[in-house]
Amino acid sequence: MKQKLGLCCALIHDPQLLILDEPTTGVDPLSRAQFWELIDSIRQRQPAMSVLVATAYMEEAERFDWLVAMNAGEVLATGSAAELKAQTGSQTLEQAFIALLPEAQRRAHRAVVIPPRDSREEEIAIEARGLTMRFGNFVAVDHVNFRIARGEIFGFLGSNGCGKSTTMKMLTGLLPASEGEAWLFGQPVDRRISPPASGWAICRRPSRSIAS
Repeated sequence: MKQKLGLCCALIHDPQLLILDEPTTGVDPLSRAQFWELIDSIRQRQPAMSVLVATAYMEEAERFDWLVAMNAGEVLATGSAAELKAQTGSQTLEQAFIALLPEAQRRAHRAVVIPPRDSREEEIAIEARGLTMRFGNFVAVDHVNFRIARGEIFGFLGSNGCGKSTTMKMLTGLLPASEGEAWLFGQPVDRRISPPASGWAICRRPSRSIAS
């Protein structure tokens, strides 16, 4: 929503050039698709407006007319998505970008393989018991229950505003739950104890900008 608001503010003065600096970083796939549909509709109404975009999402770059692939401050190649894929003999733009990297970086690239976990007798690191968060009459998180084993990679998947961050804040004691409990390493989460002392750390996403 903030990205869409920033886009609307940038378009107030009917600019001839729209600059989008990673506008969809940290945005869920559905909202990203809606954002670019909005850009496409604006371009149809204002065909003379140029759009300059910086993105790390290859599926977004597929829709651009012209690309400049960069790495470590240097230009690797220029052309359309189809031209870059043809140049490298790649099926996807992500594969094409990797193929354009210097040889030393290509050699270092390895696909991430996560082996299956042995779930027998695993120690529970984090547990949610009926976690609920209400803001007035609005229920942001509704009686969520789960367990996360020590060493497990556990992901929350969903659109923006579905309750992912609110759940994580309750798990870490940053937000008191309306109902339910959060347990960390066998102990109830205590907001009075600092993160390092509790054995956890949190990394927040940075903000991005849109300009015209």
